[in-house]
Amino acid sequence: MRAIHRWSVPSEARSAVNPVAFTPEAWAESCAHFADHCASCHGNNGRGDTEIGRSLFPKAPDMRPAAPRTRPTRALLDHRNGIR
Repeated sequence: MRAIHRWSVPSEARSAVNPVAFTPEAWAESCAHFADHCASCHGNNGRGDTEIGRSLFPKAPDMRPAAPRTRPTRALLDHRNGIR
């Protein structure tokens, strides 16, 4: 699955930078979006330890900042936290 995922993501997308500036308004909007569209799988705390998240294949990744940076979703949180 990981190889298929690597092949499906264009190489130029791997170095893409988020065009949305990190502002309090953007943060509030993103939190509301996460609660509406992501928390059912990733959980309110981002762990991915929900009934739905555990049942997915692959399992919903842990999106907390301390989680291993092995999944593409880490790039979203890394950018938010200023990590490159």
